[in-house]
Amino acid sequence: MGTDDADTGDLEPTRWGPIKKSDAVHPWVAVGDESASEWWLRREFDGGVAIVRADTLTTCSARGETTSGRQFRGQPVKEIARALADADAWIAEMTASAPTHADAGSEEGATDSSLPPSPR
Repeated sequence: MGTDDADTGDLEPTRWGPIKKSDAVHPWVAVGDESASEWWLRREFDGGVAIVRADTLTTCSARGETTSGRQFRGQPVKEIARALADADAWIAEMTASAPTHADAGSEEGATDSSLPPSPR
């Protein structure tokens, strides 16, 4: 590194992608940090996890994986709400098709997506 690198210290970091911490709405939580200027959204559900993460400076997409190995990857979109809707639809499909303890005759373990996500 040259001594000229010190001159860039007063520049603000460029935010990577369209996602801001304030885009997190329950049950989604923001993950990342302000020093890296990158945020993504995470939602845990019974049997898996979904995230919405930046693909480029202006687009993001939803991704998900279940504990049984099923995966999902949404199309890159500019609207964060659209990526969240894609992920929520996939989560609804996965939780509707997943057997619960209630199916085996026990109400214990029934899925409740209104529970808050676990801390990171």
